[in-house]
Amino acid sequence: MRTFLLSLAIVLCSATLGKAQFEHLVVTSGFNEDVIANGVGVATSSTTVGVDNANFGFMSADFQPTAAPAPSYALPLSGLIQSTANAAITYQLGSYSSNNSLRIVTQNTSGTVSFSNAVSGEQLLLLVTSGSGASTISGVITFDDNTTQTFAGQVVPDWFNSTTLPVVHSGFGRVNRANNTIENPANNPRLYQLAINIAPANQIKNISSLQITKTSAAEGVINLMAATVKLLSTCPIVNNLVAQPTFTTMNVSWDAPVLNAESYEYVVSTTAGAPVGAGTPTTELNFSQSDLTANSTYYVSVRAVCGDDGYSEWVTITVLTGYCVVTSTNTQYGIANFSTINATTNINNTTTWGTYTDYSATQSASHYAGGTFNFSITAIGAQTLGMGIWIDWNNNFSFSDPGEQIYISGAYLGSAAGNIFVPLGTANGNYRMRVVGNWFNTTPTPCGNLGNVAYGEAEDYTFTVIDPPSCVAPSG
Repeated sequence: MRTFLLSLAIVLCSATLGKAQFEHLVVTSGFNEDVIANGVGVATSSTTVGVDNANFGFMSADFQPTAAPAPSYALPLSGLIQSTANAAITYQLGSYSSNNSLRIVTQNTSGTVSFSNAVSGEQLLLLVTSGSGASTISGVITFDDNTTQTFAGQVVPDWFNSTTLPVVHSGFGRVNRANNTIENPANNPRLYQLAINIAPANQIKNISSLQITKTSAAEGVINLMAATVKLLSTCPIVNNLVAQPTFTTMNVSWDAPVLNAESYEYVVSTTAGAPVGAGTPTTELNFSQSDLTANSTYYVSVRAVCGDDGYSEWVTITVLTGYCVVTSTNTQYGIANFSTINATTNINNTTTWGTYTDYSATQSASHYAGGTFNFSITAIGAQTLGMGIWIDWNNNFSFSDPGEQIYISGAYLGSAAGNIFVPLGTANGNYRMRVVGNWFNTTPTPCGNLGNVAYGEAEDYTFTVIDPPSCVAPSG
């Protein structure tokens, strides 16, 4: 007996808590079909149509089309459905002996349900399902001051097997209206919860009616069975919590709740989940945080402080500080990729006494613009008295504009090695490097007539400057 009383007390306390948080909306008009078979007699005598287009309907626990006992699985006689996703949320179905569904078959067709009780809140919870396939709906919520709030693109799953929306109730069977055959598919059919957030400006307004429109062209048949409102807390949550992070800082702001807030608390953490205990107090609607670590995930939580009404729930967002993965020091902007020989051109204006048969080039690494990459050039097939290397940042080698000289060798050097600096701000694109060798001049030039000085072939190499592949922008 003591155990029973304790259990009863727990149930009553839970019900009181649920009543304080959620309230059913009472539908006075708008249901257009009866899809729930009940009582003694064939299904067609207590329904007007099926849930789907295949003539299958719901049934209540007292449905008895034959002398056989009523099914042990069915919708409860009371019509009160407790959500399996959240036990604090319940829905009240309409009478089984009258129309109990706003059922819409055709695309761009609308229906409106009106409510008799004056209820305002922060969330409208709809008990819905779709027969013969999923449906997509839009809606218009009308408040007691004749203002409205719209929503669109909400997908209601088929009444079998889906988990894309929270499952409120399942496994209560169905009846074939054509022959009264009762089926009990495992964990089917299903009723789902579709949550519509009420905009902060509308949270203190009473909800008068709801219009829904089927917008999808597919066969699915939408059924709206009930509506419940999540009531506005005496200390509501903050709205529009946003962060603007950089690599190591963030600015956070939010909008005040619709009523009662006196101040706020915030927490910045690297641990997911709602904070435990108090946060940093503030009377402002924003704060700044510095000394963050790049390439890190932070969880920013804010709650309202409402004096005697306590605290609101924490609102938490995830913030990522930005980063770039680099391959060398002093690196910025892009990557320079040194590649193969592009062209071979004799640039001597007089007789060429000899030519190099080839140059070879190697690349040691790819680096960002603003840093350097290594090069190694070797003349093959002839001895050289000198070697010169130029970079053409404008890709327009000419006699008057040979580009940037980056290397001049001494006598009898047939190879060159060093670093090429990629200037900061270099645009993405392909760039040429020109290599010139000569026999009789220790100071090679990339172009021009020097009389009897004989030059070797000029080799053009290319390299490419591109964006870094591993940069991630901060986000909040």
